[in-house]
Amino acid sequence: MALPTTAEAGRLHETSELARRKRKHEYAALLTTGIAITVLLANLVINPTQPQGLWLKVGWFITTMGLFVMLPLLVFEALRQVRKESLERIEALETRIQELNEADERATGRVQ
Repeated sequence: MALPTTAEAGRLHETSELARRKRKHEYAALLTTGIAITVLLANLVINPTQPQGLWLKVGWFITTMGLFVMLPLLVFEALRQVRKESLERIEALETRIQELNEADERATGRVQ
């Protein structure tokens, strides 16, 4: 099995780094959501008739952080991934067009 070229190794590293970063954001969002739900449910168990006090404030703080901090991070990461995939498709199409042009030139005898 041949070793990957420097460019291939760079792409593999970049892909694994992006996947790791994406997983980290997903785990953080899930953890934040889980903590918020747990705190809000605990508040209802502690005081089911009238939720109030520190637990409610903590729950709303965590929920707000999840909505206004983690959600935009996940959206930004998803948009960056879509952009990266689009650029890869464009590069693949450009390469394919170049290959077809070279094959056409060879077939018509314009290139010696």
